[in-house]
Amino acid sequence: MLESTDEGMPLIYRVPVGAGSVVFVNAACYPADAALKDAWLRVLDRLTSETLAEEPVSVTADENVQYSVFLQEDGSRHVYLLAVDWWDPKDTPHRVLFTVGGFTYEIPVPWGILLKVVTDGRAAAWCDSEDGEVLSVSEAGITVQGAERCTFRAASGGTVRRYDPDLGSGPVQTISLEI
Repeated sequence: MLESTDEGMPLIYRVPVGAGSVVFVNAACYPADAALKDAWLRVLDRLTSETLAEEPVSVTADENVQYSVFLQEDGSRHVYLLAVDWWDPKDTPHRVLFTVGGFTYEIPVPWGILLKVVTDGRAAAWCDSEDGEVLSVSEAGITVQGAERCTFRAASGGTVRRYDPDLGSGPVQTISLEI
């Protein structure tokens, strides 16, 4: 039970389902209703903190950058970053703080460009544009695909390195990490 009524009855509780769980609000009104809002926000804050503490990666961005983290079957994370302030596009990219492996890296996110960051929990890699894509990050290196010339970045151990592979010789390549 996550929250109870003043009488001790279950108000908000979590039920295990498959590999996850479902949070149930035992009330006839919407969770944002004034009668439930404070309890619901306490539960959301607690569950968010617990979930983020278990994640090997964290993203800190202002309200004009949206992001999603997708867990892959191999345990890696694919993180998508997008500046969404379409009403006030800027020439200067937004700055996102990306933390993985105990180190924090600053990633510029230009308006209108969807950036994909791939991490194995130890290292992270991304392409500076939508012309390329990081497919995976592993001990062997970063596997990338894209147009003939793309700039990729790999971060590990507190250092970010730039890679400019010639993808004209093959659209999918693995770049050994020098980090």
